Amino acid sequence: MKLKRQLGGKTDYRKRLVFIKSRKPRLVVRKSSKEISAQVIEYFPEGDKIIASATTKELVKLGYTGGGKNIPAAYLLGLMIAKKTNEKNIKEVTPDIGFHAPISGSRVFAVLHGAKEGGLNFSIDKSVVPDIKRLNGEHIVAYAKKEGSKFSHQQDELPKKIEAIKRQLTEK
Repeated sequence: MKLKRQLGGKTDYRKRLVFIKSRKPRLVVRKSSKEISAQVIEYFPEGDKIIASATTKELVKLGYTGGGKNIPAAYLLGLMIAKKTNEKNIKEVTPDIGFHAPISGSRVFAVLHGAKEGGLNFSIDKSVVPDIKRLNGEHIVAYAKKEGSKFSHQQDELPKKIEAIKRQLTEK
């Protein structure tokens, strides 16, 4: 007999068992229609506990003016969750992308790459990580220049802002 969350397509209990057996906190990455979120969750028999949580909406406080669903935002989110997790003395996690398709260069892998660069320890294949130009937002600037009047003139400064936020998040 299948459980309710399994019937609803919300939980893969075989994957969950593998995560629990690893005895490491999970780095959970989820996408919604407006933002990307990342949480570090630890298993306890009485219920999972969230150790650290971050969303791309929080990037606005750091001066980020781009969209909340793009690759640079995902990368900065990874750096942010790594910083919050490192403050709680957790260095090793297991990535959990849930039911997201593992597509090379996707936003999910941008979050994981940012978390890895931020100091969290887990394995990730370099071939799935987005190109550095995409992480820095250069593809957004090129598109904005091509389309012209649809975008604000702030798009030209996006790589500089991303680099400044990256420095903020990687400072000790």
